[in-house]
Amino acid sequence: MLRRVVAAAMRPRRTAAAGLVVVAAVGFTALPAARERALPPVGPPVLQVRTATPNLSAEDVERLVTAPLEADLRANVTSLESLHSTSRAGLSVLDLKLRVGSIIDRDRQAVQDRLALARLPGIPLLVSPADRLLLIGVHSSLSTATITDLVNGRIRPALIGVPGVGDVWVWGESKPLLVVEQLPGVNIEAVTAQVQERLDELAPGSPQLQFDPPVYRAADYLTAARHELGRTLAWTAFSLLLALVLLLLDWRRAVLIALAAPIPVLVGLAALRAHHTAVDAMTVTGLAAVVPLTLFDAVVLSEVGARALRDRAGDPVGRLSTMLRRLGRASLLVAAALLPVLFLDGLPERPFLPRTAGIFALGLLATAGTALVVVPVVLGALPGRPARSPARRLLRVGHDRVLWPLARPAVAVVVLAGLLAAGAVACTQVTTRMRPAFHDPAVTVRLQAWPGTTPGQVSAARDRVLAHLGSLPGVRAAAALPDCADLPARDDGQRCADVALTLDDGTDRDRILAGVRSALVDSPGLFSNVQTDLDARLADATVRSHVDLVVRVSGDDRAALRARADEVREALGGVRGVLAPVVTGAPEVIEHRDTIGVLDVEAGISGRHHDAVRAEVRSTLAGLAPAAGTEVHLLDANRDRHRLIAAGIAVAVALLLLLAGVLGAGGALLVGAAGVPAVLGAGMVALWMDDAPLGPGGLAGLVVLGALLLRAALLLVPDLQRAGADTEARRIAAGGHAVPLLQACGVLAVVAVPWLMTGQRAGTEQLHPFAVVLVGGIPALALVSLLALPGLVGGAGRRGGQGQRSPGPVGEAETPMSVNRWIDQVNAARPSAADAIERTS
Repeated sequence: MLRRVVAAAMRPRRTAAAGLVVVAAVGFTALPAARERALPPVGPPVLQVRTATPNLSAEDVERLVTAPLEADLRANVTSLESLHSTSRAGLSVLDLKLRVGSIIDRDRQAVQDRLALARLPGIPLLVSPADRLLLIGVHSSLSTATITDLVNGRIRPALIGVPGVGDVWVWGESKPLLVVEQLPGVNIEAVTAQVQERLDELAPGSPQLQFDPPVYRAADYLTAARHELGRTLAWTAFSLLLALVLLLLDWRRAVLIALAAPIPVLVGLAALRAHHTAVDAMTVTGLAAVVPLTLFDAVVLSEVGARALRDRAGDPVGRLSTMLRRLGRASLLVAAALLPVLFLDGLPERPFLPRTAGIFALGLLATAGTALVVVPVVLGALPGRPARSPARRLLRVGHDRVLWPLARPAVAVVVLAGLLAAGAVACTQVTTRMRPAFHDPAVTVRLQAWPGTTPGQVSAARDRVLAHLGSLPGVRAAAALPDCADLPARDDGQRCADVALTLDDGTDRDRILAGVRSALVDSPGLFSNVQTDLDARLADATVRSHVDLVVRVSGDDRAALRARADEVREALGGVRGVLAPVVTGAPEVIEHRDTIGVLDVEAGISGRHHDAVRAEVRSTLAGLAPAAGTEVHLLDANRDRHRLIAAGIAVAVALLLLLAGVLGAGGALLVGAAGVPAVLGAGMVALWMDDAPLGPGGLAGLVVLGALLLRAALLLVPDLQRAGADTEARRIAAGGHAVPLLQACGVLAVVAVPWLMTGQRAGTEQLHPFAVVLVGGIPALALVSLLALPGLVGGAGRRGGQGQRSPGPVGEAETPMSVNRWIDQVNAARPSAADAIERTS
């Protein structure tokens, strides 16, 4: 079957070439139409309902506003999964978590319809923080109520008329901000430009209002990311062409690889467009991870095809079919290794890794299609007969004179042991941070005051810091955010204030942030936290509790709930290893989850193993006397992680069994238990030397390194096993694979240089660690493939000269890549192995 497909692809040149052009055209048309987004969806859609009631107490807000809204929305919004509410004096806030896969536009309209029918002491406002397009400071001598009336009567109707604008509202009391929200799936840059044009048109008719430059623009990050990615893509294309010209010295193979390399990426973009999915940081990482595998396959297959076409006795269809079969097995093993991402529910990695793994799996499928169709098409369409490449002869001689004499069992063991040891040390030094960081021009500064600080002192410190930060070079705009400053103090007496900054384009971001932090040092009595807006939104959506132990108490009676929480706190204080249990939440704030009141008791763990402490806590909670109307639950933060570990172990065992079916038990253990960990260890060493954490980009690099080694092993090991103890046959087998493997490693190293040089910039935050791992692991990939595997696979009789070849577990059904069954089956009259080497060189 596979042989027929390859033969069919090589024969009708014009038809196949036309199909290739159509596929590329479809992919290229997806480029300008691809929607862009900075963040992937970090969970189910979330809407927020805010109702301001200035003259009501927390109890009245809960009774007259929060409870009626909860009951109505729970009964009438069918896609509502959970609901979390807080009621404080003068303000009701409901967070609505919708089901995964729900249509956000329809659900938003359903909630808006229910709010329009509500009869409440205040006006409920539906907002969605993830959809903010612009934050603009408003200056006026008018009162906040008058500003709100002007905005609702004149500004809001004009901006709502801009296609793509979802809502416009005023945020804050003392320093109001104009908030402009976007609808899902719009072109952010186009909508931003139209909104700013409309505001300029409205300015002469509203002299009472003065609008500052936007303190936050969602388009800023996307603009910077597009520019940086475009520049990186251009340098990548240049590096690829340079590598192909210098390392291959064969224009036919260079044309083939240059045509094949972008096909899987274009297919991925077309699939995203067809699925109405935006391109974000995680999908870019998945698309980038496909490129090394495509290049590797194209380099290997082009060498096989060119050698077969150059050899009159060659069989290009048979050789390509054999290699495609082996590469297909490697792709299936890599796809199976992605299965643990299905067990990430409840973990911080859930919003990120499945998107990267999904587009990578699609890229694997597109890579297989490219290898199956594009390579034979181009090989059959290119005119003339491939010439002998000087680069190939040079690499073959280098392998025979340098690498092959070192391919001994002792050297192989030393190489593997050294890589494994270095990787083990690096694993203990590299931290893990699966939540990606973004170099966003929008920066949020959280100022936390000492306990007992008055609101006036907090406001004065905020204004002083704000004035200083606004004068720093490189800061384009600065404004105070209302929410934190307007909230009551926490139960420990601490108050806070938020400041938003926007950095200028092209400035030294690290230098500016260092200046911001140094300015905060001069503000005694304040703690500070500086992070980008995107990082803050990710933290709010994905970070699990920072404490070791959380016990949730639920019930409807506030007095009974507080008494039960105090009882739990005292009981936890008697458990050895539990550190400083406290009841969270301010007394004046009423918190509900799914219409039920809740209080959390948090504590640390010190001096004992976490599992032992949690077991004793469960026993202690079970021994508490029952209390009517309340329930107590210990939140288990480790259950999901244990499920993921179990799934990972099961998949690893399954992969070893599958690999054993192809390479035998010995080959599977050598490749799966030693070779792959050794190469991954080299990637971890590279991360350690770069002082970078292991994040989504680094993890993608490790997956690609493992996939490359599996490809190399499945190409090389069957031929080595078939050669058995015949030293000359083993040398020819290893040498036949050495040329494309070394060329592939060289091409990958050169192509990864632009990704490595991008550093941590907007849009390339994950490409840099990906390239660090890839470049660091490529030398180990070459060493394991060309030293360790030839030195240990079938090593018996390595010193005894030539012997009889054994068929090996692969059997006679396959035609090995290396010199077409050592060339002697094609021309049995060849007098010596030296002649075979000369003919294939």
